[in-house]
Amino acid sequence: MAGGNAGIDETVGADLKVLVVEIEYPVDGEYQVGDDASLYLAISNTGSFADTLVDVTGPDFADVRGDDEQVSIPVPGNDTVFVGAENEPTLTLVDLDRSLRSSESLPVTIVFEQAGAVTVDTVVAPEGRHPRSDVDSPDPAEDPTGQA
Repeated sequence: MAGGNAGIDETVGADLKVLVVEIEYPVDGEYQVGDDASLYLAISNTGSFADTLVDVTGPDFADVRGDDEQVSIPVPGNDTVFVGAENEPTLTLVDLDRSLRSSESLPVTIVFEQAGAVTVDTVVAPEGRHPRSDVDSPDPAEDPTGQA
């Protein structure tokens, strides 16, 4: 992947891919047990049919919270959604079961309505870099598909 992002890229289905999946660097350098952590990723849909991210699960956190508490992120066909970017949907891993530092990871299962689920070892972003500032995906305002 160009740019050396720490985040994971993983194919979910024939047309759906999660890109640059990572956890925000903790403000004080370490997440403690019970802390919440922001999850960042891009979801690329190269197909013509929409899908929806409906859940995020994992053994090392109690729950996930999206906008309005619900996890329902539409992913239109021929478009990319930037979860965590400004004016885009957000996801927060709630009540971590263990401490985490930069470059440590935890398994996160990302579930889509149509494409199914994919589990990735999600890395905590390096110190000094915010996940939404270094994504190698185009700016949604410059989306060449005209779907932004």
